[in-house]
Amino acid sequence: KEKKSGRNQSAPAVLGPQLFAMLSPAAPGHTLEAPTGMNGVNKQAPSLVQRLNAIKQHFPDVMSADDFIARVEMALAGYGFTGDNCIAMSNLCRDESCLILEDKIEAAFGSCFSTHGLGGVLTCGVIGIKAGLSHSPVVGGKERYVFFSLPHIAIDSDGTIGALARPNRPGASSACGALIAVT
Repeated sequence: KEKKSGRNQSAPAVLGPQLFAMLSPAAPGHTLEAPTGMNGVNKQAPSLVQRLNAIKQHFPDVMSADDFIARVEMALAGYGFTGDNCIAMSNLCRDESCLILEDKIEAAFGSCFSTHGLGGVLTCGVIGIKAGLSHSPVVGGKERYVFFSLPHIAIDSDGTIGALARPNRPGASSACGALIAVT
């Protein structure tokens, strides 16, 4: 999806049960399957299939980042939010593995004010929040914000929680060193 040049639309301060129903993994048509080729034979590398199976053991209703963002975007569109009349505020971990999700948030909502902290913990304080709350476009006299605050984890193909393979780095590292350090 191309990045939008503007920001998102409005929604009420508290979103009701319809939003959560739309985001629910049990929503009609929700599937996360490893792709198969001819005659049902999986054409993906075995480690990708193993990883998906390991993730499903811990999170049976898992959905992809694309699926999650699409559901958020569709749900909020029902309340009038678009990439032209709101801004996303993202509070993800500073880890580079989270940049993919931030890119998807920006693609859906036009731009993103980052309040990133380690482990997805909001650490920017009142001044940082106030800074973010001064960035939304004002449309029809309203400012509109979409907040994302998410930690990250990893589960490798062996089912090891927290293990992450990084490009050109030998061995596994932890997906969130900040969270691992406090456990």
